[in-house]
Amino acid sequence: MTIYLHIGLHKTATTFLQQNIFKDFDYKDINYNPPEIMSLMESIFVYKMGDKNNILKAKALVESEMNEPNAKDMFISSERMSQLFCTHNYEESSNIVKRIFPKAKILLFLRFQPDWLLSCYKQSLHSGDCQDIEDFLNFRNGKFEISEGNYNDKGLLHTDVHRADYSVLIEAYVKKYEIENLYIFFFEEFQKNKKGTVEEICNILNVPNKTKNYNVGRNRSYSSLACRLSIYR
Repeated sequence: MTIYLHIGLHKTATTFLQQNIFKDFDYKDINYNPPEIMSLMESIFVYKMGDKNNILKAKALVESEMNEPNAKDMFISSERMSQLFCTHNYEESSNIVKRIFPKAKILLFLRFQPDWLLSCYKQSLHSGDCQDIEDFLNFRNGKFEISEGNYNDKGLLHTDVHRADYSVLIEAYVKKYEIENLYIFFFEEFQKNKKGTVEEICNILNVPNKTKNYNVGRNRSYSSLACRLSIYR
C-alpha cells in the first residue's frame, strides 16, 4: 500500500482539483480522502493545531488501513497540511505529517510568490480580515517588516513575507521523505496545460484519467474594486 499526500499550498488550484478532478477518481482504484482520517486532519491542522491525542488517533487509523488485507493505495488532498494559512509554519506542519504518515509520496504545488501572496490577501478579505494589502503584508516605510504573531494590533490576520520561503518548505519534505518521493508542480503550468498536469498526477497515483472537461469550476478571486469595497464596507 502506498500513501500519496497532496499538501497544497493554499491558492494553487487545490479546490479546483478536489471539486473537478479528484472527485471523479474511481474508488475501486484508490482510497481518496477517507472521512474519518480527514475529520481528524481538520482538527489537527486547523482547530487544535498539533493536538497530540488526535495525531495518535490519525496515526492509528492510517496503520489500521495499511494492515487491512488487500488494502488500496490511499490518496489524501488537503492544503491545510502544508501550513496554517498565512503563518508559514512549514517545519511544524511537516513534523505532524511525518508522525501520521511515516512513509508517503508528496505532491506539492507552488506558485509565483508575488501572485501567491496577492491571492492569499484576497482570501483573507473573503474570510473577513478587511484591510489594505500593505497592512496584510506588514509593508511600512518602504520595507516589509517582520510580523509579531498571526494577527496585527487591529486583530486582523497578517503575514510575514520573510517566512514565506519555498526552500524551507521543500527542504522539510526532502529531509523527511527523500527527494525521489517529492513531486513538485507549478500553478502556472497547470493553468497553461490542465490536461497534461492531471495526466501526470494520474500517472504518479497509478489511476486512470477519466477527466473530460478541464475548464469547469473556475474559482473567481476578488477584483481590485471588490477589495476596496470590502474594506470600505
